[in-house]
Amino acid sequence: MIGTAEDTSADAEPVCGDTAEPAIDATRDRAYCENMKNITVSVDEDTYRMARTRAASEDTSVSAVVRSFLADYAAATESERERLKRLERAARAQITAFSAADRLDRNAVHRRRDEP
Repeated sequence: MIGTAEDTSADAEPVCGDTAEPAIDATRDRAYCENMKNITVSVDEDTYRMARTRAASEDTSVSAVVRSFLADYAAATESERERLKRLERAARAQITAFSAADRLDRNAVHRRRDEP
């Protein structure tokens, strides 16, 4: 019997997950499945094929890889964004005396090091 998110019978199988093996804790899997959202991601065929091959070699699934990436991304989004903004502000603060007139002319840029 295949379970649905609403199915609460003890012998129901989870409707999501990466393996067809029976779950050790069916209650946990049902709660896990009920809280999961499905998304659609469009990628070209070569990317999908390479991702599927790599995931298989790592004994996982593309869904598990995407799930892990999104969890890390969601958890670090705000702090990573703030870190990058801080680094940008610091870099801009160090640029105090920029002048376009100080740049090298075209010949100096393309001159070989061994030329006088």
